[in-house]
Amino acid sequence: MLVLGANQTSYLLKRLPQFELSYETISHKKVSSVYDVCIAIPTGRKVLLWFTFYQKHYTCYIMDLNRDKKIVKVVHSDLKSNLELSMGTLVYATCIVDEHSGKEKYVVDDLLYLKGVNMCKMSSINKLGAWKRFFAYLEQPTPIYSPFLWNVQLDGLDEYPNTINEHIQSHIHYPIHHIQYRSSNEVMPYVNVYLSKKLNIVNLPNVSKSTLQITNDFESQPYKMILNKPQYRTTTIFEIRADLQYDIYHLFAYGRNNSPVYYNLSYVPNYKTSVMLNNLFRNIRENTNLDYIEESDDEEDFENVQHDKYVDLKKTLRMECVYDRKYRKWTPTKVAHKYAKVVHISKL
Repeated sequence: MLVLGANQTSYLLKRLPQFELSYETISHKKVSSVYDVCIAIPTGRKVLLWFTFYQKHYTCYIMDLNRDKKIVKVVHSDLKSNLELSMGTLVYATCIVDEHSGKEKYVVDDLLYLKGVNMCKMSSINKLGAWKRFFAYLEQPTPIYSPFLWNVQLDGLDEYPNTINEHIQSHIHYPIHHIQYRSSNEVMPYVNVYLSKKLNIVNLPNVSKSTLQITNDFESQPYKMILNKPQYRTTTIFEIRADLQYDIYHLFAYGRNNSPVYYNLSYVPNYKTSVMLNNLFRNIRENTNLDYIEESDDEEDFENVQHDKYVDLKKTLRMECVYDRKYRKWTPTKVAHKYAKVVHISKL
């Protein structure tokens, strides 16, 4: 890693895209039920990770922030970048030091830009697909990790809970500074709550299985591709599942005993492919009749507040896919025969 001098830093910051960190506030007595997601914020120093270009090279700069969120140091890091990330990706994160290896790790607090697109004013649910694409773009192994988050339901509570139940706490593998409440559907200030010293004193009554599951019910760590294998030059059958976010679809290969193994996200290159996949996995009237765009939602549709009301998250289809070498992703082209053989993960 190389620490930049004052002149280098000044020149570099002129290229940094304008951004605004989400407003954070300390918890107060009035509880709002619009907050339905909770995140465990780590203890550590705050940084920006900026994936961009240096001359003709993909690179990542690490920018240390002070208490006022001002940049005080810039480091030209050795974190791996690539074309997708270096098109302009900016991440707000917490740097923690591994107590065993002494190496720095970064837990993402917020995604500010992805591939040049400003995410600062987007709701958490709309950011979800971008978060997944960001982690899919990261080259493995990586010291960048997602924070631990879970769903909450605050209806009827007089104050924001300041404890974490034992089951959730057992899955968090970093020191927690505080917990942060966010709204998945509305752009609202983040509410910070500092933990009670007796972390395990109660089981929170607000963890609900009926609310939106932000995390998938499957492991979504992208498979490391070996691009010189012959399979990448031929049409290939994957098992596909939709994501809550539009145009995000998950590809599965088969492993031992024909069990599904997560591979990666698919690539949706154009409107035609998007409509085809929407027709297969989603209930979107506008796909078949553009006049619906001008119509208001009917009463039944308006009253249905389920986040997955337009998508079947459990549906799986076997589909033929072709590999796009430019974007290093597979594009679904059509539904395969129901007895078509799904590719084995060893061929990828």
